[in-house]
Amino acid sequence: MKKTICALVMSAALSSTASASWIDPNGNYVGPISSVAVNFFEGIGVGLTDGVTCNGSPVVYLPYSTPHYKDILATLVAAQASGQEVRMFRIKDTISTFPGGYAYCTMTSASIGGFPLW
Repeated sequence: MKKTICALVMSAALSSTASASWIDPNGNYVGPISSVAVNFFEGIGVGLTDGVTCNGSPVVYLPYSTPHYKDILATLVAAQASGQEVRMFRIKDTISTFPGGYAYCTMTSASIGGFPLW
């Protein structure tokens, strides 16, 4: 019985560690994403997980004007559908503001899994 409880506790600890998300010191988001919304302020809205926020919001913005945004969108959708970790490059560098006082960290690059140069 003790072995079973110990195994369950260890399994829960490992699974929660594996899915943790954060923003690293370089401003890169690392972790799974909760959602991808199309036509969010003329762009893509990406939901962060585990209570992580950027500029006070749990959403990161990808403008349609970003070069290769369709490729980035495909990367995000594949990662979200498969539960894979995403790395969004330097999301704190640019803040996009909108009428009504909305402001979101803005991404221009994303990878599935840890890209070694970010």
